[in-house]
Amino acid sequence: MSDAITESGDPLQVVDTYSGKLYWLNPPSGTKIDLNHLNEKMKNRTFQHDISDQFEDADDLIIPQVFEQDGTMVKTTTTDNVGLVEFDHQEVICGDIVLDSINEVSYRDKKILMMNTTSSKFLIFRQGDHHYLAILSRRELAEGIVSVFRDQFTELGSIINKTRLTSDSIGCIRESLDAVLMDTIITDYDQTEISLTRIRGEDYQDTSVYERMEEGKVKSHMFQSDDLVSDQTKTISIGRDGLVRIYSNATLRTYLELLKEYVVPEVHRDASSSPSVGAWESVSDDDSSIFVQI
Repeated sequence: MSDAITESGDPLQVVDTYSGKLYWLNPPSGTKIDLNHLNEKMKNRTFQHDISDQFEDADDLIIPQVFEQDGTMVKTTTTDNVGLVEFDHQEVICGDIVLDSINEVSYRDKKILMMNTTSSKFLIFRQGDHHYLAILSRRELAEGIVSVFRDQFTELGSIINKTRLTSDSIGCIRESLDAVLMDTIITDYDQTEISLTRIRGEDYQDTSVYERMEEGKVKSHMFQSDDLVSDQTKTISIGRDGLVRIYSNATLRTYLELLKEYVVPEVHRDASSSPSVGAWESVSDDDSSIFVQI
């Protein structure tokens, strides 16, 4: 594994509080993803989006020259530190995505456009017969990154699909981790008068109060488990839209283990999009395509 990141620089050992959204990859029929080629295609990519039309009527907005290119305003997304790491005898792509966010500031009665950069880690891994993409950021940022990929990363973008977890699936994850409930949001009641209920406490999963609330469907669970890491209590949150958080300090390796061992087995994969024409064409036209024939 000549391209793998060495153990001393293993990003999976970095400790943080990780939160991310899980997607699954749906390659063209009769093909599978070549992780090595995808790793190469992910390196040092730059995607730029012309956002000039968003400010056509903003005559009083001052736009610093640094945010303009050839007379247009562009919003940039880049990938960095992309490489292969090893997890449980399998290769995983790990890297960073840096993207611009737009802000306006006021200075002496003038409005000035500003752009900040936000960084997010990502993981691409295989579990069973499918590959998954995890973008480690808040929900809105993850969806923004996926939108950029879908628009500008021809091969990868059109095969990214959302994952979902049912109310029962979230319950199974909690049970697999032998976890103690701390916070639950329940929605989708038959009664139109009730939009949602929320329970906070500790170890209430077997109480009559919780059983009555289960007339609806669990939207998210927050719970504590000692099973994910030996001799350490981790606070975890799982949402129906594939948002997975570890509130306690943990290594990225631990977060990946949570996804692979506990979340993915319960994930439902709905094919909400199909591979683009460009993705199909790359299968036969490019020896370095991220797809190979099965």
